[in-house]
Amino acid sequence: MGLPERVKALNDRRWPWQVLLRSWQTHVGVFLLLAAGAVNAQWQIDKVLDGDSIVLRDRNGQRLSVRLAGIDAPERGQAFADRSRQNLRNLTTNCTPEWIFQKIDRYGRSIGLIFCDGRDLGQAQLETGLAWHFSRYAKEQPFEQRTAYLNAQLRAQRAGIGLWRDAEPMPPWSFREQRRGIRANQTRVQNN
Repeated sequence: MGLPERVKALNDRRWPWQVLLRSWQTHVGVFLLLAAGAVNAQWQIDKVLDGDSIVLRDRNGQRLSVRLAGIDAPERGQAFADRSRQNLRNLTTNCTPEWIFQKIDRYGRSIGLIFCDGRDLGQAQLETGLAWHFSRYAKEQPFEQRTAYLNAQLRAQRAGIGLWRDAEPMPPWSFREQRRGIRANQTRVQNN
């Protein structure tokens, strides 16, 4: 491999510092909120983005997008996406949320648990059959929570409620992968 090929191979890699730089604003914002005691701040639900993402607003108007840990809800354009989002809206109506920060993911999003009136919203989405337990990240959950989430999904599957009404519901991660494959093929066709 000559020098130009080695340089191209290096440029095609995603280096850890590049990921951090890409989302530095999100990281700084979240850390400033945490340093200011944002976890204990009085939050309100500002907006439900989809079946597993919520925008919180504190009393100063600061907004923070939080993805619910441990679940993956149907994507826009996927069966049950609208019902999942609407169910999460219903669960958050007239509620004062409690937010527990867990981590920042590789895309710079805050991941955490949100409770409304003591009810875990992620688990509630699983119980109604409007999300999948995100098994890829199950090892990050405490054993009790992981078991509760898995059992909630299994009960919904057995009852055939929500997305489990479909004979073969497509998990969101497969839907996203399929969509990426279609986009890659479209790009190749356009470039030829």
